[in-house]
Amino acid sequence: EFPYFFLKREIDSGIAPKAIIYAPSPHTFASLRIPLLIAGFCSWPEVYTVGREGLKPMEVLYGVICRFSYTLRNRDQIAGLIKTGHAVKTVDGVFVADTPSMAQKPQPRWTLETLDARYKQPFLRQPFNEDFFMKFLGLAKSNGIPIYWATLPVMPVVYESRSRHEFQNGYYGFLDVLHSSGWIQLLQRDFVIWDEENFKDQS
Repeated sequence: EFPYFFLKREIDSGIAPKAIIYAPSPHTFASLRIPLLIAGFCSWPEVYTVGREGLKPMEVLYGVICRFSYTLRNRDQIAGLIKTGHAVKTVDGVFVADTPSMAQKPQPRWTLETLDARYKQPFLRQPFNEDFFMKFLGLAKSNGIPIYWATLPVMPVVYESRSRHEFQNGYYGFLDVLHSSGWIQLLQRDFVIWDEENFKDQS
């Protein structure tokens, strides 16, 4: 949903790209970020566009409520401040915790047991996300903008966990349909496995 609105804004402002290299996390297709989209990103006409689709109306309503509530809109940052007790600063008006940089923190060694639940399920797509994803592809195609797809690398433990749940097969099948239908060109279809030290978090 975010790429659709980004691209539409660029086209409307007369600065449409000549091509797009697209490398999303596969999990964005299963993550409903409607409140975040509406509360912190969309303009009011874009909020209308989201609501008009008729998908997840309660999520849309919650996003509108968050838009009018600083506490709800920044609940994650505020919760972080409460939990850490560190001094605070603001970035673009949003309070954030003043914590050591990730480079200073020892990074955990991820195991199959400690991985987030999203890595322990097959490839999933929410209808809302897929709807706006196809709008994104359609908008690019109607404006003659080719989309080149690159699949992000993963850690060995993530690849192993996904394999247990047939994630790769579902994801590759999804990309193959998009490619054969002419929506995208594949720069990198398959997951490349990188050692854990190449990552700063588990994604």
